[in-house]
Amino acid sequence: MERAAAVNPDFRKFAKAASVLTPYVSVFRYPGGYDEPMPTREEFDEALQFAQAIYDFVLNQLPAEARP
Repeated sequence: MERAAAVNPDFRKFAKAASVLTPYVSVFRYPGGYDEPMPTREEFDEALQFAQAIYDFVLNQLPAEARP
């Protein structure tokens, strides 16, 4: 996030989202390697909302012709 914030300081508003999402990168990418329980429905919903907010923000930074 710090590299992105160096280019666009608005990325800093996603600091909490990044801290919530970061553990999911390894815990669920490599199942069986961790003793972490599956997230609760509330944790899943929160993570999904954070991921969607970051995705929407990044998408809006792209020129219109580069958006899906």
